[in-house]
Amino acid sequence: MRKILVLFEFDSNIDKLLESALFIKNNYGFGIIPLYIKDIRKNGITPPMLQGVALTFNDAYTIQQDEIENQRVEELKKRLKEFNIKEELNLEFGFPWDIIKEYLKEADILMFEKEEMITETTISILKNHFKPIIMLGESSLKSFNNLVVSSDDGVKINKSVFEFLNIFPTVAKYDICSLNFDSDENTILSYMKDRDKEIEWFNFEGEEAEKRYYERLNSSDMVIMGNLSRGYLFEKITGRKGVNILEKTTSAVFIG
Repeated sequence: MRKILVLFEFDSNIDKLLESALFIKNNYGFGIIPLYIKDIRKNGITPPMLQGVALTFNDAYTIQQDEIENQRVEELKKRLKEFNIKEELNLEFGFPWDIIKEYLKEADILMFEKEEMITETTISILKNHFKPIIMLGESSLKSFNNLVVSSDDGVKINKSVFEFLNIFPTVAKYDICSLNFDSDENTILSYMKDRDKEIEWFNFEGEEAEKRYYERLNSSDMVIMGNLSRGYLFEKITGRKGVNILEKTTSAVFIG
């Protein structure tokens, strides 16, 4: 059975993640792996202490924070039962990416909630992920009827489309959206048509092209985009399109 690893964080919208996980489970036959990580960096313990060097911090504050997080974990366990999800919550303590990558070895997709401000954990995932990821936007996933492929016809988007088509082979209809893509060839369009997919291509040009492009992305159920390079901070500084999509779209994002 294929499985989706669902990552819950302290500030995550639990119901949004559970509704989305159930949509994929019920419609595409996935098992669910629920995971909550108590981030070692947020609990007053840092690598020097692990090496035997004592650090000073406010013990009372740390205990209070731990109690609040324990309440959050119990709330999550309760909601899993209320959503009739039989899989047990996996509770771990440590550095998030170190734990995520071990769990991801047994999963086909990683799903988590996209934040307004990209966190250190998300950056680690984007730089190192070796399985496809779904980053939820403002709403739960409820349909794959309105999917947009954001394409510059490059290698990275080709890989993401390849991964999506192989994981969700029954999804038949897609829009391909490009921004100022001036080319006589469109390899991704030909590739998807060869896979018997129903495709419409829109290239946004001219006045307010970027505005109309992002309006289309934000009206979709999910945007399929290419993965970011390992030089995430460089892309952030230089304003590369992949980073802009993550920050400007309110829809879910799939990266293969």
